[in-house]
Amino acid sequence: MNDDPGFRRAEDVRYTDEKRGGRMWGGYAGPQGADLQRDGPALETFKAALREHFDSPNVHVEIFDRFRPTFDGDSRALVQLTIYREGRPDDMLAFTDGVLGTMVHRRSSRRR
Repeated sequence: MNDDPGFRRAEDVRYTDEKRGGRMWGGYAGPQGADLQRDGPALETFKAALREHFDSPNVHVEIFDRFRPTFDGDSRALVQLTIYREGRPDDMLAFTDGVLGTMVHRRSSRRR
């Protein structure tokens, strides 16, 4: 309860495992045993490609190791990446000084 990043990761794990049909989730399998570069220039190159792909000025990537149970009772080690990106500008109705008007904002989205 006192580890906000850890709690968010636990929520991401539960959502990923239990809500796989959700519109914000995408799973990709890479080569088993591959050396995943998690920092430095490789991560910055990946984030630059994500910014371009999603047309988003801001991207954050969390990479962590975890285990997932299988149907036969075993568990499998895997690496989970959660990608947070800033969405395109949108407007919404909002009150400013008691007057209803529109406010431009960007939504954050995440992909697992």
